[in-house]
Amino acid sequence: MIIEWVEPKFDLLFNYLQRRYERSQQETSEEIMALLLKLIALFMLQVGVSLAGFQPNLRTQFKREGEDILLSCGFEGCSDRCANLTWIHMTQSLDDDLPPEQISFEGKVNQSLPRASRMSLTSNCSLLIRNLHVEDAGFYGCGNVEFVDILSISSSPSDVAERVDLTCSLHAHSKIETCHPVRIIWVDETGTELSGKNAEFEVNLQRNCVSILTVKRQSGNKKFTCKVVEDNKVMTDAVYILTE
Repeated sequence: MIIEWVEPKFDLLFNYLQRRYERSQQETSEEIMALLLKLIALFMLQVGVSLAGFQPNLRTQFKREGEDILLSCGFEGCSDRCANLTWIHMTQSLDDDLPPEQISFEGKVNQSLPRASRMSLTSNCSLLIRNLHVEDAGFYGCGNVEFVDILSISSSPSDVAERVDLTCSLHAHSKIETCHPVRIIWVDETGTELSGKNAEFEVNLQRNCVSILTVKRQSGNKKFTCKVVEDNKVMTDAVYILTE
């Protein structure tokens, strides 16, 4: 079975990347993923997949929780190569002691996965994931490498009386201390960015791409929006309606 042969190859790839990451903290995630892309391309050749018409790409997609996402494998139009391609998923950073997750093989989604019902493959080998959950964030590889970062908002009672904490989290493809080059901001109903602290609210930026907005409960509904911004461009956002 091709599955028995594929999985050790990807374990070897993962272990190699892990050792490379541990040896050199100077390498950027882009450099490491460029290497991953080359190794995936080599793997495709090993299993007899022609790379004709293949357009490799490295990119990050930002999505909010509950949205759908389409991840391209790099082939234009219909492809007869899908039966020989394997999609893999790596969660969090390369220094985690977790093996890659094999999402598809022989052109079909791995039905043993708990989230298999939300996944499907298109005619050009792209991977469609519906109703994104936070655990879907991570590295995705086929021929391309796609980084998927998912934005979510949750609420909880604040330690301060008559206030509520709104937590905006960017579940990134890697564990990072800061969000650079992106940043998380909060805006009110008028589109005004909220920062610092006053009588009505307080914004606290946390590590690992988390921002907590503490707001005072008031009469009527209030809308607050959390945005992921890169180079002054909104990559994605999520809205929370605070009710009485």
